[in-house]
Amino acid sequence: MKNEIELRSLITKLELKDQDIQPYSLALQKELNLIPRKFGITKKWSRKEKTSYIESILLQCTLQPIIRFKNYDHTVIIDGFNRYETICEFCNNELKLDPNGLKELKFLANKKFKDLEEIKNPITSKIEKGISYFKNCDPIKVIDYSYNSQTIENKILTEEEEFEIERYLHILYNTGIRLNTEEIQRAEYHNDLITNLIRNKIEHPSEDSENNFLNKLEELKLFNGRNKRNKLENILLNCRLLIASTYSNINLFCEEQYKDTRIEKNYLPNICEKNQTDIFNEFVININQIYANLVETQKWLKYKNLHCRPFIEATYWLISIIRKDHLSNPLQFDFIKYIEYFGKKEELENNFDVCKAHYKNNMFNKYLIVAKYYEQEYGVDMSSYFEKGISPKKTPNSIKSFNDLSKRHFNPKHQNIKVRELLYSLQNGKVIIRPFYQRKETMNNILASRVIESLLLGIKLPYILVYRYYKDDDYITEVVDGQQRILAIIAYLQEYFQNENGEKEFSNKNGFALKDLRIMHELNNCKSKSNNKKDKVLSKFNLEKILDSDIDLSIIAESKDSKEFSAVDHFVRLNKNISSIKENSYKMLDLIGDREIILFEKNITKNFIGKILPKDSIEKRANLITLKLASLNYYSHKELVYYNFANQKISNWLKDFNKLKDENAIKNPELVKEKRNEYKENLEVIQAFYEKLNIFLEKNNKTINDLTVTKKGKKISVITYYYLFFMLKNISQEDLQAKATEIYLIIYNFFKSKEQQHQKNIKILNYATQSISIYDKNLRYNFQENLKMAIENNKIKDN
Repeated sequence: MKNEIELRSLITKLELKDQDIQPYSLALQKELNLIPRKFGITKKWSRKEKTSYIESILLQCTLQPIIRFKNYDHTVIIDGFNRYETICEFCNNELKLDPNGLKELKFLANKKFKDLEEIKNPITSKIEKGISYFKNCDPIKVIDYSYNSQTIENKILTEEEEFEIERYLHILYNTGIRLNTEEIQRAEYHNDLITNLIRNKIEHPSEDSENNFLNKLEELKLFNGRNKRNKLENILLNCRLLIASTYSNINLFCEEQYKDTRIEKNYLPNICEKNQTDIFNEFVININQIYANLVETQKWLKYKNLHCRPFIEATYWLISIIRKDHLSNPLQFDFIKYIEYFGKKEELENNFDVCKAHYKNNMFNKYLIVAKYYEQEYGVDMSSYFEKGISPKKTPNSIKSFNDLSKRHFNPKHQNIKVRELLYSLQNGKVIIRPFYQRKETMNNILASRVIESLLLGIKLPYILVYRYYKDDDYITEVVDGQQRILAIIAYLQEYFQNENGEKEFSNKNGFALKDLRIMHELNNCKSKSNNKKDKVLSKFNLEKILDSDIDLSIIAESKDSKEFSAVDHFVRLNKNISSIKENSYKMLDLIGDREIILFEKNITKNFIGKILPKDSIEKRANLITLKLASLNYYSHKELVYYNFANQKISNWLKDFNKLKDENAIKNPELVKEKRNEYKENLEVIQAFYEKLNIFLEKNNKTINDLTVTKKGKKISVITYYYLFFMLKNISQEDLQAKATEIYLIIYNFFKSKEQQHQKNIKILNYATQSISIYDKNLRYNFQENLKMAIENNKIKDN
């Protein structure tokens, strides 16, 4: 491994070449001699994602740059491999544009590059040349890094040195805080009347109301609870989902697994021609009626299995279509009878299972069973709501030809400014950093410190995309992409910015001290300035270096022809297919964790792929199982607790594991380096477990799917590996060999009983179907002891 001082010397010798290359020319660069990178994990784009990127090129949107590192005889793409591959595939006629990936250019559905040669304009009937249009599309910025070998006696980089440089650059360009669905939809639906009416009702509740509207929506489970920083947006997203279900064919509505796609296909396309104020009023009436009959009557309290969003979604759909289509008098709907019917029918509970709510069958069945109930009780035929073959409605497009497309040219301009110039523009209101569609400040002090370190090292930051428009006889510039990086710089320099209301505002982390720098360790804990003599303060030289650092801006100027495609459209396109790496992910561990340990771990799992570990996702799933199991020794004083079978949780032990970040390698990858020996010992324990389990299965001529009662093709859950680890950890190899058949039968029966209990949904478990051990002072039963006794007696001890 290269030490940090050597890495600094490598990074400071990097040279940078900035160039603008048209997409078609980029695909023709045959002299690149590209080689695969040796780090990280790249999620391959789907056809839909690739299509969306090609559409962005044709729309002449400003796109993220492609970052490359060029060594003496080859090139590695640091960031943008999916983008580069997509351009090459399209230009080589290997990509057919997916209709679902086209938002504006629907007329190009199922077209390849060669098909663009002649496309008939549906209005003028003239033949338009699309290939020449694509060839003349605006250039993409390409940033090439290379090592200046002339400075050190024509030094040629070793493979290890090149790896360290590439890994550092990859971290720099891939560790932004990606936007979640709520943040993107906040921008997408900023002009939606219904969304804004619901937002206004939430933010301005009626004073005479005992429970304001926000309380009602929360009590009706319309807030996930996980996305706490986006609570309101999360609730609005779920409200759109309820409304979309009312105006959709349920078969088509349940086709999409992901909420954002379900909303995109079924919300605006299905309500755009309807009176949206009426839809909002009906929504409020439906919510009030459901709340009054479920929550206020307290009849709901008896049936805990119905306290979940799937039941609310199905109930809302039923009440809303009764009201919308005048099926009967909605006020005469007997909620008490309805609740008791579903509350007492245990076999129906799986249809409202939160853990399985995203599966198509579960999603569809919840609507089907409430419709069947309504048919039986009220004699109304509901079959028309479940008919197949109804084509989804499409959002009308204003762009129907290349002639229309040519009128929407943005002509982005690139500008290089100093940090001090950017500060001046932010403070006098010339640049707005917090437009309405932007999210709140999310970058933590560690990531912000990396931004400052990059400026001090002279490494170019990803460019800032801004949108310029005319207002009150002057140009105003909005930051579309790069807000978090700018806020990091402002916060460290302890400067203010002018918000959208013309008020002075400071960053949430104003005056933070540098933390966990990867190269310039001597600057850790340094502030930019301080009146406290005990504080460590950055030198004047380094402070000036930050202020004189270059910031690249990509500027889109609003024109008469481009108003329809606004800053928000650019914001959404830039963030939907973003490839940044989550801080607490295995990808990050693979990048900045201890390389020796990671390779050791991969070699272990490689030997058992397809035997006892799943064949798919070798780099992700199998290694993740190993990684978590390897941390077991950190908690050897705790027993696995499993008391909530119905929800399939490993409860206290697993919660503790996730909370203790200091011991968790996924949350804190750099700690693996500090605990290399301890971590390696843990991996060796897991390696022995895999070997033991593999020999045990071979002895019985069985597979792990046979043992765990897992259907062929179905993934084995991570929890199952925990079970097996605890079952076998105190059983010697000799005992396993001698009593292989008997032990196999006991473990098989355990998983078989567990599966049957899950299917029947019985909550009170007998001992034979409980988990490996129960951490309970009153019981003190232990599966391990019973398993040992079974070796001698071939039976499980009675309770």
